[in-house]
Amino acid sequence: MKISELRGKRIHFIGIGGCSMSGLAMILKNLGYNVTGSDAKTSQFTAALEKNGIKPVIGQAEKNVEGADVAVYTAAIKPYNPEFKKAKEMGIPMLERSVMLGMISEEFPKTVGIAGCHGKTTITSMLALLTEDSHLDPTVHVGGMVDWMGSGVRLGKGSLFITEACEYVRSFMTLHPSYIVINNIDDDHLDYFKDIDDITNTFMDFADLLPEDGILFANPDDFYTKKVIDHCKRKVITYSVKGNGIYNSADVTFDENGCPSYDVIKNGENLGRITLGIPGMHNVQNSLAAIAVAH
Repeated sequence: MKISELRGKRIHFIGIGGCSMSGLAMILKNLGYNVTGSDAKTSQFTAALEKNGIKPVIGQAEKNVEGADVAVYTAAIKPYNPEFKKAKEMGIPMLERSVMLGMISEEFPKTVGIAGCHGKTTITSMLALLTEDSHLDPTVHVGGMVDWMGSGVRLGKGSLFITEACEYVRSFMTLHPSYIVINNIDDDHLDYFKDIDDITNTFMDFADLLPEDGILFANPDDFYTKKVIDHCKRKVITYSVKGNGIYNSADVTFDENGCPSYDVIKNGENLGRITLGIPGMHNVQNSLAAIAVAH
């Protein structure tokens, strides 16, 4: 199914108040789709939905899905949820959240998928901020609350989509990426993956989704990410805090709060000095990733 097939139809979100679910609902609304949804309680995300023209029903009941053409749900929704159960009984097509995200990504000419076991929310938020005042006017989907957005989403009118790409249960494999960022690979989500090699192979599969003109942005300082770089058959642009990349940090200093300043060096050329308002060397790495993609 393509997202365009749902134009003019009613898309119902079961658990619309979740961070990612609310973001997807607002993106669809911004693209002109008919969206409804419900959640068990109010939150900052349901407030953001209302602000963007979607009034969620608080309290979940069978009647909420009646008349829906498709229902979107997350793993947090159990089979005994009254709306999930009713949708199944009525034969309403059901789409898991990551599948809907993948369908949305196909709607945009260019999609950036930000992946890695650590830092992807930060990198996605940084890239959103870097592009906020640009001519690109991107749509951004973040897996957390971003204060300056007032939610986990930025609604744009441009052709660029920037989204977190989560490896858990291989959900990022639904995406249609033009560009991919892989920040690091760790032995995370071992309730699903067999071991670190299984995780690394999953990231290799994700990199294989890139089209012929696609680009992988990756951190060669990370042992397992380097394996993906060596595996990748597309163009690779690297960033490094150890001098191993095309984009590198140099002359890193920290203020009294631990917030770093550093020079960005690309192939030996100093592009300028960056000062961050958040602490830690890991955020030098995160910001280098965002800068490399933006540049």
